Amino acid sequence: MSMTFDLYAAAEPEARRLEADPDSLGDFFEARAGDGAHLDLQKSWHGLHFTLTGDPWEGRGPLAFLLAGGEPLGEDLGYGPFRLMKAKEVLATANALDALTDEEFDKRFDTDGLAAAEIYPRIWDEDRDSLLEEYLSYFRQLRTFVHDAARTKKSLVLLVT
Repeated sequence: MSMTFDLYAAAEPEARRLEADPDSLGDFFEARAGDGAHLDLQKSWHGLHFTLTGDPWEGRGPLAFLLAGGEPLGEDLGYGPFRLMKAKEVLATANALDALTDEEFDKRFDTDGLAAAEIYPRIWDEDRDSLLEEYLSYFRQLRTFVHDAARTKKSLVLLVT
């Protein structure tokens, strides 16, 4: 079984509704179907978190948002509850991601460190250039998605499934 990570942009009324009633998550997903306000990071989430923070499970500041951002809401969905990042936190995260260049991401992308920390999905013995290309692609998508959410003053729903 694999763990994947999804982000959904949520307008202010949707975020308030989810905060007041975490059980309305299913309705939120139903309303989101096909609207493009979604990013699936597949299995890259843990490698991205480690590359951004240098820590396998923790981290500080806005770059730790994948595993530490937002407020946990609702019941455990298998890998914990979903989390809601309010628009203000999304803006701080977007600014931090915007400040991180592709070259800096490359410098931080340490396959030996990823392997030693047992970062999921444990593929770090594969060709570094190929892995970097894949993870840099996910990083760019993530940076754009978070930036667009911040620009439109949206919150983010974060979910590991």
